[in-house]
Amino acid sequence: MRQSSSMSSTSKLETPHAPILPCSTSSSMQATVYVYGPQKGFGQGELKELDNWMASYARIVEQTIGRDVASLPGSGAAGGLGAALAAFCDARIVQGADFVLDAIGLARSMGDADLVITGEGRMDAQSSFGKAPVGVARLAKLYGVPVVAVVGSRADDVGAVYEAGIDLVVPSLTEPCSLDECIARVNKSLPIAGETAIRAFLLGCPDPA
Repeated sequence: MRQSSSMSSTSKLETPHAPILPCSTSSSMQATVYVYGPQKGFGQGELKELDNWMASYARIVEQTIGRDVASLPGSGAAGGLGAALAAFCDARIVQGADFVLDAIGLARSMGDADLVITGEGRMDAQSSFGKAPVGVARLAKLYGVPVVAVVGSRADDVGAVYEAGIDLVVPSLTEPCSLDECIARVNKSLPIAGETAIRAFLLGCPDPA
């Protein structure tokens, strides 16, 4: 991509209906490198170079087919695959969490729910960019149901997640250990985290009559 300045030939896939592309992130090409790059192990110098490549690709696409994908929500998914499918297949990008929640009919169960427990491997600021737990929380908030997220680990600051609708983040890690040890203990640690979530919920409940 670094050497590319134009596309010598292009093809566009003609489909009878615009494909639907569920994405687990709403990041555009303009933001995705700095949001997800550090998670993948890239340093600051590499992030700048990768961001330049993404900007170059978006510019070439716009010059070639007249489609501006740089700021399109979800275009940065999978390293820019969202942009490619939107540009060349006319894919309609939708929130992946909302798509799945609608498909399974989760809203039908919310009316009878007292508490929702969802989960994530690691909860951090990235989780607020369209990830499933936040999608669940937003739906639950429409019904006034509290939401607890049980996670493998959490960042120091998860304020964006709380602002998005999750009420409590409960890490399942009970003591310092390696990743392998953490995975090996999951059958014990998850029930403990679940108990913590339930007890926290019961603190806010009135005593039964």
